[in-house]
Amino acid sequence: MFSIKAIVVLSFSFINFSCSHPFNGQKSFSSHEIDIEKWTKAIINIEGRPALNNSPEYKLMTEKWRNHEISTDEFSDWTSLFYLKIPRYAGTAIYLIHNSKHYLLTARHVVEETIPSTNPFTGVVDTTEQVFQKLLLIQNGSQVISVADENQSLLMNLNAGPSYLRPFIFSSKEVDIAIINLDNTTGGKEFLNTLNNRGYIPVTINDIDTACAINKSQKIMSFGFPADFFQVGKKNLPPAVYNWQSDILSLPVVSEGTISDEMPTNSWFSGNIFVYHGNSGGPIVSNNKLIGLVSRGVPELKQVSTPTGSYYINRHILFTKSSLILPLLLKLEERVTKGL
Repeated sequence: MFSIKAIVVLSFSFINFSCSHPFNGQKSFSSHEIDIEKWTKAIINIEGRPALNNSPEYKLMTEKWRNHEISTDEFSDWTSLFYLKIPRYAGTAIYLIHNSKHYLLTARHVVEETIPSTNPFTGVVDTTEQVFQKLLLIQNGSQVISVADENQSLLMNLNAGPSYLRPFIFSSKEVDIAIINLDNTTGGKEFLNTLNNRGYIPVTINDIDTACAINKSQKIMSFGFPADFFQVGKKNLPPAVYNWQSDILSLPVVSEGTISDEMPTNSWFSGNIFVYHGNSGGPIVSNNKLIGLVSRGVPELKQVSTPTGSYYINRHILFTKSSLILPLLLKLEERVTKGL
């Protein structure tokens, strides 16, 4: 089993942080009584890859291949290179266990495929809710991974079959929660083995504040994988391998802040804390319990105190309240159990 390292950021606003240092296995931090090791072992960095057949360029080349305008080898070579150009979307997910079933808990926008897929043979467009065709586990930059282990770091074809039998569930776009059942997923067993072999440990419902009893100025911590800042390297993958693995190496980041507005009549709260692209879907923790998921930034126009009266755009971050997680999870469990 591998150890998991992280970076701790002491932060009191969205855009400023005073220092950072590697996490070296300390169990708790500051006055939060938060078990940092526990939460860094419960979060994973995931990368979403859209389906090829959603691309107009791919559709054109497929048509040429069918019409024998290009050979199978030419089409295969082109496809391998085209994989390198496909957009990638990375975020944070939480490894969760409930009633002996294993789940990934994240933000809906982290894993949702927003372009309806088209069957390349029938031309039928699927307009049901879908996740990305492939979800890849991004490697922790502090770990040395075997080739065999790396080959088990992929989930795919979660959209296969009728929509009511698919092993995932979405909240509304506004609430922004997604939950994926790993036990009823293609490649899920192998993916679970990889998580366990790499030292990830799931949290339980007991680790979630299902009432989301929060107050303004309450101390919080975020756990996640902010892009650009703490992607610590890249793997040099051949084009054919790149289709099945992520080339990113990253480290989890822990940051500290406070709740700025508990927004009692809404599904979210806001906070003064460092988060960035890639933190989406990650946990906001207080008193060692998950109280929210990183959702999105909301622009707000503010005036700078200067002689010219210049303005700037400030973005405050919304976190989905933890009280909305369990009802959605139970709904997914019921659907998987009954096949409804």
